[in-house]
Amino acid sequence: KEIRDTTVAYDDGRLFFVEKRALPAEVLRQSPVQPESEARTDRRGQPIVNEPYLRTVTAVDAESGKVVWEQSVDLSQCGRWDKGTWGLLHAMCKDDVLVLAGAYTIYGRRTDKTPRRAMALSTKDGVPLWTSVVENRSRPILLSQALLAEPAFFDLKTGKELLKTQGNRQRPWMMLPRSGGCGTLSASESMVFGRGGYTIWRNIDGGPSGSFVG
Repeated sequence: KEIRDTTVAYDDGRLFFVEKRALPAEVLRQSPVQPESEARTDRRGQPIVNEPYLRTVTAVDAESGKVVWEQSVDLSQCGRWDKGTWGLLHAMCKDDVLVLAGAYTIYGRRTDKTPRRAMALSTKDGVPLWTSVVENRSRPILLSQALLAEPAFFDLKTGKELLKTQGNRQRPWMMLPRSGGCGTLSASESMVFGRGGYTIWRNIDGGPSGSFVG
């Protein structure tokens, strides 16, 4: 078994993580699951071996250490597993929802053409809730009842893109673009913090926002 530390998350007395287990030879030969990568190489130029991107999400009781549930899922396009690659798989949870997605960088030119997805499971029993194309440019974050997959916001319970009313029209709810982005975004219930060439904070409710140069 192999566990990615970026997939360890905690909520309401339970510890969650994603592990890679050995796949039976028959699964490797016959699985209809699309490969997680197509003829890609890592940052050192080493080839990434294609195989079904099946992983096991596990929930453990934090007090007793007993396994509460396990769920085998296909994480194709939901973030990469191999070390040394952009978009490494991350986990985060809030309000009984566990989200799995890749943490990408906003720097450089995007070269891959595969969609970037996020998957959500119930923290109570591991049942898959939704999988959506989110096309995030950085590490997703959770705030209020939403997933911010920069630049767009998605409903945490349904995975549907959130809309905002502007005048008599509805438009996708988007975060304003950043010029740069050292580190990752972070958030409170109503504020987003990060870097955009300098420190920024933005109020998602339409209140005061600002920046700090230094």
